[in-house]
Amino acid sequence: MESNWTKRFLYENGQKRVRPIVFVFAAIQVLLLLVVIANIIQLNDDGGPIDDLERYKRLPELAINDLSKQTQILTDSEIENIQKKVFKIISENSSDINTREIKAAIREDSLFAKDFNGRTKYARMIIDIPSIEQSYEVFYSSNAVIDPEVSTYALCLNNDADVVYKNFKCTSSDKESIRQQIVETYLNYFGFKYFSAGINPVAPKTIIISPSVSYNNDEEVKTRYINEVKNAIDSLGIPSSSYEYYVRTAADVNYDNNNK
Repeated sequence: MESNWTKRFLYENGQKRVRPIVFVFAAIQVLLLLVVIANIIQLNDDGGPIDDLERYKRLPELAINDLSKQTQILTDSEIENIQKKVFKIISENSSDINTREIKAAIREDSLFAKDFNGRTKYARMIIDIPSIEQSYEVFYSSNAVIDPEVSTYALCLNNDADVVYKNFKCTSSDKESIRQQIVETYLNYFGFKYFSAGINPVAPKTIIISPSVSYNNDEEVKTRYINEVKNAIDSLGIPSSSYEYYVRTAADVNYDNNNK
C-alpha cells in the first residue's frame, strides 16, 4: 500500500510525474551509451584521410629512400601523398605497425615517371620494406581526379615474378580495376603516329587499335602496331600480356560508315 509521501512523490493532480533525479539518471545512461558507440566506431575505423594523416605524423621515420631524387617530376606534396598511401596499405597488412621502424625503398628498375604534357603526370614503382618483409606497387596519376591524394594508389603486387617475400599475404582496399583505368587513360597520351588505341568498352580486356592510314591488312604492319601498344602498356608497369589486341581492318571501317 502506498504511503502519503510516496503518493506525493509519484503523483501530481492525480497524474504520475517524473522527478528531476530520474532525468539525471536517464542522461547518464545516454552519455554512457554514446561513449560505448564512439569506442566501437574507433575500433572499426577504416583509416579515413584524417586518421591516416594523424597516424602518418606520429611515424616520422616512415620514408621512401630517394623518392624525391628519383621522381623529379613530383612535387613535395605529391611525394607526401605517396608516402601516406604506402603507410595506409602497410597499416592494413600489419597489426603492430606502431612498434616498428618503417623504411621503404624503390626497387631497382621498377620506376617509371613521365610528364606527358606539362599537366598530366604519371609515376609507377614497386616499394620494398625489408624490415617487415612487405612489397607494394604504387601508382600516381595527376590525370585520374582533381584531388592528388585520391589519384595515388598503393596495391598488392600483381605479377608473381615481382614477389620477393613469399610468406607475405597482401590485402588492399584499393581496387585492381585501377590498372585498367590507368591503361585506358594513358593510351591517349603516347601519341601513336599511325593509329589510335583504346580499351574495348564491351570487352575491357581487349585493346582496339584503329589505324589512321590504310595498311591493307598487312600482318607485318599489324604486328608492329600491336608491339608498339604493348611497349606503351609495359612502360606503365602494367603487364601487356593482360590484354588481347585487335587491329581494325578496312572492312570494320566500311561497316561503321555504312551503319552510321
